[in-house]
Amino acid sequence: MPIEPRLRSNLLTLFERYQSFVGGKFSTISAKVSGDARFYDKVANGLAIFSARRYDISVAGFSEIWPADLAWPPAVERFGLAMIEPRPVKA
Repeated sequence: MPIEPRLRSNLLTLFERYQSFVGGKFSTISAKVSGDARFYDKVANGLAIFSARRYDISVAGFSEIWPADLAWPPAVERFGLAMIEPRPVKA
């Protein structure tokens, strides 16, 4: 199975589970976890082309704000921002 559909599904699961528990607009949640208020809409509509790094940052962003009393989806690997290596700075 190609990996992109699985990553897209994981992101949608996180967005939808978080939003149904906490409430709020998808655009606000999207801006918090990805830095792009339209990222959720693009992912949901199949229009987002995202890198593995963007996926990692979004999942880690969810991990940082995920409510303690909401179970993390077992199919989605969980990790925090500290696990993502910074990109080297170009000289």
